[in-house]
Amino acid sequence: MATFGITSISGYSRQEEVDDRIYTNNQTYSPTEDGTADSISLYCDQYAAYTGKVCLALYDSSDDSLIAKTEEMDITTTEGWHTANFTSPPNVYVSKNYYICFWFAPDYIFVWSNDDIGAGRYADDIYDADYPSTISSWDSIILDEQFAIYCTYTPTPSKFYISQAITQEKLFLYPDAAGCNTDLSQFPAAGSNYDKIDDPKNVPDADATYVYSDVSSLGYDLYTIDDTTITSGTINYVKVFARAKSDELAQHADGVYKIIITDDACSTITKSDDINLTTRYTTYTNLWTENPRTTTAWTWTDINNLQIGIECDSPTTTGADVNLYLSPNGTVSTAIPLYYPATGSHYEKVDEFPSNDGDSTYVNTRYGSGSGWDWYTCEDHTTESGTINFVRTHSLVKCTGWEGYHYWNTGVNTHGTNYTSTNVDITNQTYLDKIYTWTDNPNTTNAWTWAEIDAMYLGLYLHAGTKHYNRCTQVYVQVNYIADVEPEIRTTQMYAMVSYDVANTCTLTKPNEVSTDHSRNIKMLNFWNGEREVYDLERSGKSMILKGVEWEDACTTIQCMRDMGLNGSDITLSNLTPDCFNGTYKIVSFGWKQVSKAPEVFEWILQLEDCNL
Repeated sequence: MATFGITSISGYSRQEEVDDRIYTNNQTYSPTEDGTADSISLYCDQYAAYTGKVCLALYDSSDDSLIAKTEEMDITTTEGWHTANFTSPPNVYVSKNYYICFWFAPDYIFVWSNDDIGAGRYADDIYDADYPSTISSWDSIILDEQFAIYCTYTPTPSKFYISQAITQEKLFLYPDAAGCNTDLSQFPAAGSNYDKIDDPKNVPDADATYVYSDVSSLGYDLYTIDDTTITSGTINYVKVFARAKSDELAQHADGVYKIIITDDACSTITKSDDINLTTRYTTYTNLWTENPRTTTAWTWTDINNLQIGIECDSPTTTGADVNLYLSPNGTVSTAIPLYYPATGSHYEKVDEFPSNDGDSTYVNTRYGSGSGWDWYTCEDHTTESGTINFVRTHSLVKCTGWEGYHYWNTGVNTHGTNYTSTNVDITNQTYLDKIYTWTDNPNTTNAWTWAEIDAMYLGLYLHAGTKHYNRCTQVYVQVNYIADVEPEIRTTQMYAMVSYDVANTCTLTKPNEVSTDHSRNIKMLNFWNGEREVYDLERSGKSMILKGVEWEDACTTIQCMRDMGLNGSDITLSNLTPDCFNGTYKIVSFGWKQVSKAPEVFEWILQLEDCNL
């Protein structure tokens, strides 16, 4: 409870007042908070033998209009505060000033007043407890008395609340350190395993970084993940993602690949079913609706203790077709006339593998510059062995226009002799891979040997037609052979997703402006006889616009509302006055503008649509 008016009688004395007048102080009073008026109290007692009733009221000083009156009460012979409750408690506002009035029927009563610190006023009116709707004029405003009278009210907070039940909210957590076990190899070989698989969910880096197994023995990695500061909300499930492949060759049928988790530092490890990998990166998942160790719902403590990882192996695959790729590493001779940038060696412009750098580096010819062959040395094989099926050259080439005759040729030099393919037209204006295959060594007509691979040179020929250029940005050799191998089982990305339900509440300062639109769709039919029918079809909308200002923790409040708008779920308004504004709505739009940096103040506007059309 709170009050406004005169609540202390210190310095006040007993004065008799005559009936049939509506009395009040010249001073107006305001509540310190918005609220609901409960009662008015007057310090008084009965004068001699005069008995009767008194009624109290509030008037708005801005237009002298009646706000509300109390019930009537008897005046007793006991000196003290006489309190009467409002029959219909009105709202009172900080922004308004009020007259607190009393009106009585006996000829006289005693009222405590002070003639030193203020003055009062009155309006003549025969008492009937039916206060006039307005007091158009006061009969006296120079009454030399200030009365002991006050209003008691119940404050309503100056804030209102917007709540939103968010279902299936998603929290993504990424590896941040090595967990309780590390068995797998990593590429590149520097750093930690976890930083090879911690890519954000939408930007996996494929073969740039990964962990892998290329051995037949089973091994596993576990990684700790980001801690979360979230402590509330019901967790629906935990879903773990792993992006993996078996490099070039399918994993052996007996091979294992599983997603694993632990929340007690490897004392209990839970595994997914075995996953059949393909030779291209695919994202695999496993979902746990409850903590498998406790067989109860997940808790946020479980999440902060969670480690995620993979278990895998790579049993030997016998008689597999395997590829070895060899890039240029030197120049034997150059006759292609141009290269870009025009510094360094020709082979450096075409040696990128497996990716290429497009127009950043290339060799080229153009009309009038001539044409010719470049010959490059290539990398030697290392530990590879087995029967070679074929040698294939690859050239990534394009032309810059259609006019004239553009073509490409490739070749190998083996046993000191150049062997070339036939000329191939180049009509593509984007880079395409041109290939030529030698199943046997063209010199010996037998299967290639590994010594011949190491001694071989790679050739490239370009010819440009009218006006335009031929360009080559990448060349390399593919050696296909039969071998017993353990393909690398690669994982390039891992993360966990926590799905949870949570109720959020934003607390805002009550709006300084509220507008509503409850328009309806109306259809009117005009008939030939002059009659007319009107149909109320449906409500076309039931919208509300609120405008306000935030200055307490303003940025946090604006962010809270922005997040609710982005989420899109229904919201519930509460503690608005009048109560009809409260209810369930959809956010149509939310806008804000910073009007001050120090202190931080934002103006905001919220457009809503009622969900209960």
